[in-house]
Amino acid sequence: MGDPVRHDGGHKHFPFVTDSLAAWADLVPVCPEVEFGLDIPREPIQLQATDEGDISLIEISSGTDLTAPMIQWAAERADALDGLGISGFVLKSKSPSCGLNVPVRGRAHSAAGLFAQSLDLAMGDLPIVEECDLETPAEQAAFADNVRAYAKRLNR
Repeated sequence: MGDPVRHDGGHKHFPFVTDSLAAWADLVPVCPEVEFGLDIPREPIQLQATDEGDISLIEISSGTDLTAPMIQWAAERADALDGLGISGFVLKSKSPSCGLNVPVRGRAHSAAGLFAQSLDLAMGDLPIVEECDLETPAEQAAFADNVRAYAKRLNR
């Protein structure tokens, strides 16, 4: 959206969302880290493999484990978004909360961020895409078509 919500106080504005999608859809901005209660700027976070094979959300410098409270918050927020009747979601790639293919420290393969996982659990057939998959006009049109079809199917 262009809001300065990144850990370093910066933003990752993506004009397709604020210009093209906003022309025909009501946008609901979500930043899991900020809504969850982390500051701007804040300590960077990462996904990290546990000894048991699970994934934790960890503040890099302090080692603070944010996993349990983030999972709880993300599940509640995903349910609330479902209740709003959203018809699609654009996630920020590589984000430990929003990305779909985020590197996991201590593991050879990536995983979805904790908020992305909650969205999938709450609304498994919701059109969800990362901004990096909306770079071409064809990709953008396909996502818009999927969102419109989802909304029509659910009479939204």
